[in-house]
Amino acid sequence: MDYERQQHAPIYEALERFRKKRVVPFDVPGHKRGRGNPELAQLLGEKCVGLDVNSMKPLDNLCHPVSVIREAEELAADAFGAAHAFLMVGGTTSAVQSMILSVCKAGDKIILPRNVHKSAINALVLCGAIPVYVNPEVNAQLGISLGMEVSQVEKAMDENPDAVAVLVNNPTYYGICSDLRTIVKKAHARGMKVLADEAHGTHLYFGRNLPVSGMAAGADMAAVSMHKSGGSLTQSSLLLLNKSMNAEKVRQIINLTQTTSASYLLLSSLDISRRNLALRGEESFEKVAGMAQYAREEINEIGGYYAYGMDLINGTSVFDFDVTKLSIYTLGNGLAGIEVYDLLRDEYDIQIEFGDICNILAYISIGDRLQDIERLVGALADIERLYKKDSTGMLSGEYIAPAVVASPQQAFYAEKESLPMEQAAGRISGEFVMCYPPGIPILAPGEMVTQEIVEYILYARDKGWSEGRTSSGPERGYLIMELWYSEFHTGNVKLSVRINRQLFSGESEFQRIDVFESEEFGRFVALDGEIVFSDKDEFIYDEMVTHVPMTVHPNVKNVLIIGGGDGGVARELIHYPQIESIDVVESDKMFVDVCAEMFPDIAQGLKDERVNIYYEDGLRFLRNKKARYDLIINDSTDPLGHTEGLFTKEFYGSCYKALRDDGIMVYQHGSPFYDEDEVECRKMHRKVFRSFPVSRVYQAHIPTCPSGYWLFGFASKKYHPLEDFRPERFDNLNIETWYYTTNLHRGAFMLPKYVEDLLEEEENSL
Repeated sequence: MDYERQQHAPIYEALERFRKKRVVPFDVPGHKRGRGNPELAQLLGEKCVGLDVNSMKPLDNLCHPVSVIREAEELAADAFGAAHAFLMVGGTTSAVQSMILSVCKAGDKIILPRNVHKSAINALVLCGAIPVYVNPEVNAQLGISLGMEVSQVEKAMDENPDAVAVLVNNPTYYGICSDLRTIVKKAHARGMKVLADEAHGTHLYFGRNLPVSGMAAGADMAAVSMHKSGGSLTQSSLLLLNKSMNAEKVRQIINLTQTTSASYLLLSSLDISRRNLALRGEESFEKVAGMAQYAREEINEIGGYYAYGMDLINGTSVFDFDVTKLSIYTLGNGLAGIEVYDLLRDEYDIQIEFGDICNILAYISIGDRLQDIERLVGALADIERLYKKDSTGMLSGEYIAPAVVASPQQAFYAEKESLPMEQAAGRISGEFVMCYPPGIPILAPGEMVTQEIVEYILYARDKGWSEGRTSSGPERGYLIMELWYSEFHTGNVKLSVRINRQLFSGESEFQRIDVFESEEFGRFVALDGEIVFSDKDEFIYDEMVTHVPMTVHPNVKNVLIIGGGDGGVARELIHYPQIESIDVVESDKMFVDVCAEMFPDIAQGLKDERVNIYYEDGLRFLRNKKARYDLIINDSTDPLGHTEGLFTKEFYGSCYKALRDDGIMVYQHGSPFYDEDEVECRKMHRKVFRSFPVSRVYQAHIPTCPSGYWLFGFASKKYHPLEDFRPERFDNLNIETWYYTTNLHRGAFMLPKYVEDLLEEEENSL
């Protein structure tokens, strides 16, 4: 690979030059750089729609490239170790189909595993080729199809010497890899081409200690889904060729179905992603593999799950394993994979790749963060605690060997009759039937519908699988580097503060930290463009999260603060002599250090001998804590960025476990006035109301919060914030406050009607 040349991104560079020229558009697309569709421009950004252009001389033409696209294809070939590369804007579906159409014509045989993506079988419908299926071995415990054994492939070759090609999944959805090098060697010895479906294998070309890539193994063609693990935009892929293929002939095949109006957004994303992988791919995927391995170890500690990996390798049906894949067996908890998939999405706001009868797949790639892994692990632990059930009677197998009675093309174009699935046994399928995702057909055109398949589909449907047949709004804050600091509360409302000077600006591994000095608020801190506290109003927040629970719980000895790196909450807690320990869990040490220097009066709370500071992720810290704390205070205010995991159902579930039988949790409920904030308020109340027997909300008026109004959540295993309120506990300590009083305590739970209504709506919806 030519590393110096790989630093270039010719399509991206050409688009930058084009943008600066301000060309007047009298061509398509008709939105004219977004002016004709302002809603689209607002959604995607003017710069993005401004680069949604058509083929023209400075930007080349995908169908017949001669300049920047041709150079980008050459760079892609160099990066991936191929003789030629094609930029594909129809997804890996079009790349797979182009591979097959390049080597197969009507009546030709092609050897392929039955657990191929529907795109491969669609190609057979188009060209009329005949499939010779190699039925993969199935892992009986996991219910997953394994790789193509060399002996099986060799047997299919011997029985079908006229076959023109072999298609191999490298790897499968689950991370299973076949012995691709040996298959290539044996196929080439018989004059057969080898096609590698590497929809899930982009990283194989750049990662160390990963399975062999298609090009390295000598495959003739490989379809690589750059948008999956490569970081490009959805629907962008590469088609790679070795020297054995005629590139011009393949381009002719591609142009049969490829658009003549290729998206330059997709093309530039391929160009930039290729550069990123060439220059930083090895380092990136080493990190990805490390995160996946960490997740496997943590998930296997929960119980009931099995996150499998290299331990599956047997040298035949599992020749190798892609360690970046986080595949997890779920039946040990009595839950089908699709049930866990739905729970993660619906209850924990975590979207994974797919769930099947027995497993789920969490796709980990270059854009993932350790805090995201912690959220997933925490959610799985909470699901095991709340939803585990008896697995008796559950299906455990996924693959059912098909009975092929007609070619896909014959069946697809035949006269058809629609029948309910319950009545379809004994008939021939005329279309694809699949549970999506992952898009691997249960039935393909030309296959017999058996009673076993019918029962499987009905079972999958019952478990929640979708049957397939053919907030954040504007950024919350941004800095105008003149005399004003502006924080957007919505797209149409902002808080602006005139500043005297900026005292600090730094970027930790978690967030940007800025400290400003102003007339009205004194010094204030902004994290990622959002004000978190100021000299003038921090006392309101600190007093309300501390004294409310402390005057309700009769004997708080052990306290956990999640966040709290500024020291303000700890400063209020140390007024209580009965407290024995205060654990502060803060992920960002830079934030703690900055606050200690810039806000020494507030940070003094961290110097008390009862305070212990832990620099780690809050979800991880909580995971194995059981019945340890009397009070937990979530001192993180923003459900975005690196703290988003602290506003999730799995976090609240972990807090529940970590509290003693009479424990209290206080958490951030946000500002409900604006519509976009109201949605988050509703979600938080819904999550906590389900997790704790006592769940109430109280209010405070904090000037720097959106609309100047903030809500806190009070959740408890036993105590009610008003019925168990004992003001004498606070009065007897003679703690000096500026905001909190025992009279205010009662009033804080008397909420405005619109707030009571939205909370009641969520409670009644459960």
